[in-house]
Amino acid sequence: MRVHAPALWVIVFLLTLGAFVQGMAPWGYLRDSGELTTAAALLGVAHETGFPLYCLLGQLARLLPLGEVATRLSFLSALCGAAACATVAVLTAELLQQAPRARRGSALLGGVVASGLLAATTTTFKAATVAEVYAPTAAALALGLWLLHRALPAGGPHSDRCQAMAAALAFLCGLGLGLHASLRMLVPLLGGVWTWHLLRRQRWVLAGPALFFLGALVLAYLPLRAARETMATWAETHTVEGLLRHLTAARIRDAYRSEILTPDLVRLTHRLTAFAHQVGSQLGPAAILGLAGLVGLMRRPIGLALLVVVLGDSLYAAWINPMGLRDLQNGVPCLLGLSVAAGWAVGRVVTPWLALPLALLALLPATLSDRTTKLGLDSGLPLRWARGALDQLPPRGLALTQSDDLSALLLYEQAVAGDRPDVTVLVRQFLWDGAYISRMLARGDSRWLDAASVNLFRAQPEAEQVHGAPALLRRLVERAPHRVGWEPSPEEAPPVPFSLGVPLFRLGSADNLPADPSGLLDHMAALLSEPGGKLPDEPVLRTLGARAVLRLAEVYLQRHQPQAQPLVELALRLDPELDAAEIAQGVLRARAGDLRGALAAVERVLVRNPDHVTAHLNAARYRHRLGDWSAAAWHARQVQRLRPGHPGVQALLNPSSP
Repeated sequence: MRVHAPALWVIVFLLTLGAFVQGMAPWGYLRDSGELTTAAALLGVAHETGFPLYCLLGQLARLLPLGEVATRLSFLSALCGAAACATVAVLTAELLQQAPRARRGSALLGGVVASGLLAATTTTFKAATVAEVYAPTAAALALGLWLLHRALPAGGPHSDRCQAMAAALAFLCGLGLGLHASLRMLVPLLGGVWTWHLLRRQRWVLAGPALFFLGALVLAYLPLRAARETMATWAETHTVEGLLRHLTAARIRDAYRSEILTPDLVRLTHRLTAFAHQVGSQLGPAAILGLAGLVGLMRRPIGLALLVVVLGDSLYAAWINPMGLRDLQNGVPCLLGLSVAAGWAVGRVVTPWLALPLALLALLPATLSDRTTKLGLDSGLPLRWARGALDQLPPRGLALTQSDDLSALLLYEQAVAGDRPDVTVLVRQFLWDGAYISRMLARGDSRWLDAASVNLFRAQPEAEQVHGAPALLRRLVERAPHRVGWEPSPEEAPPVPFSLGVPLFRLGSADNLPADPSGLLDHMAALLSEPGGKLPDEPVLRTLGARAVLRLAEVYLQRHQPQAQPLVELALRLDPELDAAEIAQGVLRARAGDLRGALAAVERVLVRNPDHVTAHLNAARYRHRLGDWSAAAWHARQVQRLRPGHPGVQALLNPSSP
């Protein structure tokens, strides 16, 4: 029985689309989701590497008569996620139909298993239910692998259709430069196809480079849109230097230079292990089937292509973007490659009575895993969080934000939803950027940013502007501190007295803390809770609440007040793996004289994150006070390795110091 590919594609697409829509975030999501939604809605330039193709697709999705704009961008992810699963089903079925001694029905079974695995894994499900760039990238990657399979079939002469598929792959690779950087793994695969056809003097090689560059013209969107100075513009890509820096993610590499491209093989091995555990826990027994399938497919070009995708994504997750491991920003390409290989392995089982149980063994664990995460994405928390911040601000107020979460959400609420146009939102981590400040001035926010201060700031060399940002920040706060809301962060404290609030602190108020923080917690619970008072299930949403609770706790902690204890405990109940909360718990126990309990708290952090500088520093202090000087010195040396010149380390290396 030969599988009818179009029918299989449509059936799988509709089934997986229905599942993704059921779990879809109805308004928006955290992290980069608010920023990408705003950039797509306003045809702006998103953060590195710009994602121009995503912005253009999002502009088309905005035309859908479906809820508000954020909902339409989430639906775009659902469409792309379903398309990726359907294409994987067709690719797997075609691979099985071409296999020697192919069994009746094996192609259909293998295609269903492959698409089901991809749809059921937590990383893919999340990518397909929130407004992010990963689902469109997965759809393009699945299409690219299918085109590569058609361009290099196993055996037989290469027809004009094969050359057409190779030409289409060249265009897709160029167009893919406008999506996530992980899609660039298709480029070396295209090079292999190109070389193969070139050696056989096929005609398409003359058109291949032209088609690639035609697709790559999507990058022209970046300078064209940046020149228009929209609200949602994150770089000066209208200059050649700015465009190159944006496309190479220069600012991200500068900000995370201690994390990206590490030469430390121990850290790299730890991250690879963590990524492998993450992928394996989502696939369950199907991970073994996937590895077996990769081995079985090695004699075919598609097998080598799948291996490149799996290994390339693993290296990307561990070496280039380790920051995204916890937030499930990595893994979709790897899961896609393993799903195809696992579906092929199931379809190749010779004994018919074993194939169906093996398929169930592969699908059920992946489907049932992480149900809390999969079913918790439809929370309205991001909307409540953003509006809660805006409601705290007085007329013509100023919000000085720090996190990507709140900054992106407020940008969406103002620029797209039209909420509180009187409010000015400035991101503190961007205040060193003269181009960013100029865009704020262009929006008419001169009530907060006077041209004289900005011109003086911009006259400094770019390397010194970051040092001038605090002075500019003080000027802003001095204008009218009672109208300023400050998002708390662990890196810095507000520059004037404040009163506690959620999610913003209110500046210009008396700096005295309430003896009973229960009122603050009640307000936070109202923002966090679902109807009926239930806290969110989705881990990232719980982490947002945990960090907000911890910011309140740290204010009490800095003043050595006991009210910090219940707040730290609540933060740990919301997110038991929040490193900063464990470290705060250690500080509280050390102050109470329980040094061994304090040490146990920071050692739990080091089990999860062996390179956590603060955990090593506190462990050295606790060991030193306990008289375990050799262990204290070892932790101090780790601090020196990770953060050369860190103050206070030298004393911990000396056993005779107090």
